[in-house]
Amino acid sequence: LPTEVISYGSDGTRKSTSSKYVKDYVFSTVNDGSSIALKEMAALNINAPVETYRTIERSGVKKTVSAELLTFKTFLISGITRYLPAQKLIFQEPAGVINFQTSSITAGAFKNDSRYWTSENYTDYNSKGLLRSSDNNKGGRVSTLYSGYLSYAEAQGASVNEIAVNTFEDA
Repeated sequence: LPTEVISYGSDGTRKSTSSKYVKDYVFSTVNDGSSIALKEMAALNINAPVETYRTIERSGVKKTVSAELLTFKTFLISGITRYLPAQKLIFQEPAGVINFQTSSITAGAFKNDSRYWTSENYTDYNSKGLLRSSDNNKGGRVSTLYSGYLSYAEAQGASVNEIAVNTFEDA
């Protein structure tokens, strides 16, 4: 899996997109939900992307301009323990910052840069591990119904248990 992709502009600007994966974290001690989920994912050989950040370097000064982070947690689905995304966090600063801190597990707890903001909360998954319900951290909820692995209904502003659908295939 690529950990860094670098390109150069005609003006000599160095642009970099870097990624951290589950197995890039050190799991000496884990105490919180995110770090426990990451440790268990690594033990199951699941090496999903966790954090991606973009930097621009001009005249020897490297600045982080944007980043995206997924936090994970344990979900118990139909009696099976699954480790799935819990939140999507975003960082954006067009002018860039020189002191961006990438995520880590420190003293057993998952840590990330304090300038991230939560863009999505993933709240419910179905028995196949497909996302059924999420919100935009501002009260806007999206729920999805599936037939097998295919979604057949999506509702804005409603939870999964508030949706009823009758299709000709259900007859």
